Amino acid sequence: MDKTYLAGVIGYPIKHSLSPLLFEFLSKKLKTPVVYLPLAIKTNELKTKLKNAKDLCVFSGVNVTIPHKEKVIKHVDRLTPTAKSVGAVNLIHFKNQTLIGDNSDVYGIKETLKEHKISLRGKSVILYGAGGAAKAVCTAVAQLGAKKVWIQNRTTVKSTKLCRFFSRQFTKTQFSSLSLNKEPKEKIALYVNATPLGMQGFPKKSPLTSLACKNAFAFDLVYRPESTVFLRDAKKQGLQPIGGLDMLIWQAIASWELWFGKVSQRQKLKKALSNYIRKKVL
Repeated sequence: MDKTYLAGVIGYPIKHSLSPLLFEFLSKKLKTPVVYLPLAIKTNELKTKLKNAKDLCVFSGVNVTIPHKEKVIKHVDRLTPTAKSVGAVNLIHFKNQTLIGDNSDVYGIKETLKEHKISLRGKSVILYGAGGAAKAVCTAVAQLGAKKVWIQNRTTVKSTKLCRFFSRQFTKTQFSSLSLNKEPKEKIALYVNATPLGMQGFPKKSPLTSLACKNAFAFDLVYRPESTVFLRDAKKQGLQPIGGLDMLIWQAIASWELWFGKVSQRQKLKKALSNYIRKKVL
């Protein structure tokens, strides 16, 4: 009898997550029995719940979503270089009773931008948000050669702190804090929404200003609903919208490969998974 693996996603709330559907599809498609659970865990429960899971020795790993991507760091045994560079964790690998914090969001973002043939070398980016997802964006766009990254957040202290953190790591990319509802006087190649605005259960608002650069790309990390206020505003203003589903799928495939092994025909698998999710819930 084939071994059945156990994995899941932790967050609070957790009902919005499509990860269980993604892994159900991957399990069937790749003929690997996996039980994948949505685990609603509050911040004050993280330490105890992760320790219990570790002691049980039954989990292959868990994905990490809002609001735990940064808070979970102190509850893992070690971080991969990518997670350490980002300062946020979106997946944990359970290996030999060791909790290893990793980050596949960076990979998901880069693969999505490459798919859409977006070149950022020497160009400027505006990033909305300063949480765990925003940190992955900073790492990804800097690795892709962005010249400048403007970070806008409702709490300026957080955006300023993020700028300092990444300026030390990526000396060829300039990171600057941007005041709310402001637009810098320079051409912007990419706008990224890394806030939960527009997500189910959160305010249906867009951080995009009316002065956004036409023909720029607008990338929303929110994937449910697939058509967000941010993306609709972007389209109306002549920007090229990109939803968060592609990133979600790429990071899920990266999680799968870490826990269960490499897959072949990844592009074909990604397309099939996208079609499945759209038919099922979007």
